[in-house]
Amino acid sequence: GLSQMFLSVPIPKPLVLAGLDRLDKDLMIAQMQSKFQNILIPGAGHVVHEDRPGQTANVIIEYLRRNLLIDNVGCEEQPKLFQQRAPIPP
Repeated sequence: GLSQMFLSVPIPKPLVLAGLDRLDKDLMIAQMQSKFQNILIPGAGHVVHEDRPGQTANVIIEYLRRNLLIDNVGCEEQPKLFQQRAPIPP
């Protein structure tokens, strides 16, 4: 049921994979319907974030920049998180 839970989240989302052969039926159908962005990192195995940590980090940072969750200025520095809402009062 993990694929269905992933697809039910109503936000733009990437799916990072080592190859398309790892998609199940539900994800294959959703990919054809453009329900998520499929990002391939070739040469990685089952655990993509451990096999290719730099590429995986770049994918996540680019996703956050594209969706305006982090600042685009100062690419060499640590990204600055935007304050999306006013803090919740105590």
